[in-house]
Amino acid sequence: MPEMEQDKKMMNQESFLRQRIAKTNKQLKKQSKENREKEMTEIMYQGLTEKGLQHLNLGDLNDLGWIIDQNLKEIYKRIEAVKKGASTSYTAAAAKSHAVVAPPVEQDPAVVKLGLDGKQRTQAE
Repeated sequence: MPEMEQDKKMMNQESFLRQRIAKTNKQLKKQSKENREKEMTEIMYQGLTEKGLQHLNLGDLNDLGWIIDQNLKEIYKRIEAVKKGASTSYTAAAAKSHAVVAPPVEQDPAVVKLGLDGKQRTQAE
């Protein structure tokens, strides 16, 4: 095989290996993030059931706070979806019976009262 073709194939192989390394590094970062989220979710549930959170360092507490915020956002989304579905079916049922219906009472989902210390936590969106 001529030297020119060998050099060309080596460059193709080198670029191929670089791409594979970059792809594998990306997968590794993604998997590490998923593992960290699962670890923090497990710690969150342990804190609610049996253990305290005294053993966590500042980085762990920050990550735990992020996980809790993500869970709250998901809960608020589900509440809104249920409210929309319930208000739609409730209004439709009232229209069939020709009854006067008061609009459902809306609560501000941005403020959550925490029962342990009486403080309020505001959801950042």
